[in-house]
Amino acid sequence: ALDLSTLAWEELVPGKGQDTHKIPSARYGQVAALYRGSIYVWGGTHGTTYPSDLCRFDLISKRWEKVQQRQTVPPGRYRHQAVCSGPYADSV
Repeated sequence: ALDLSTLAWEELVPGKGQDTHKIPSARYGQVAALYRGSIYVWGGTHGTTYPSDLCRFDLISKRWEKVQQRQTVPPGRYRHQAVCSGPYADSV
């Protein structure tokens, strides 16, 4: 991650004792969005499959978690975009 105040890079390493089943699989072509101190990752591909899990990385605790999605989840995809809109956009 790039610290915009110092312009220095830091590697974000999952917190000690992180449950490995909560860490998203390696992928490319996913979307990532910063929202309320966390980075959300969705979609992408491993090259053969297209996961549709939503994962959140908390920048304070440095822990991953899989986010339970409430509605019908769209099929996985890659090389796409995402936007935070509506009432949520004001609190990014």
